[in-house]
Amino acid sequence: MTNAPAVQTDPAPYAGRLRASFDGLLRTLALLEPEEMDATRLENGWSPTALLAHIAYWDGAQCARMEDA
Repeated sequence: MTNAPAVQTDPAPYAGRLRASFDGLLRTLALLEPEEMDATRLENGWSPTALLAHIAYWDGAQCARMEDA
């Protein structure tokens, strides 16, 4: 029998990592010209604007889910 790793219940480490990752994304996007934000530039055919909309939706959905827990 193996010991399972302890479950992290403190959200602070996760929040800090998410914030750092999001800040990095914003720094990268700040390098783009405004007209580049709507251009299809990513491998999956998405524009930076579409990527941000996707992230914003799922961020809101997960926040609501955690608040309801």
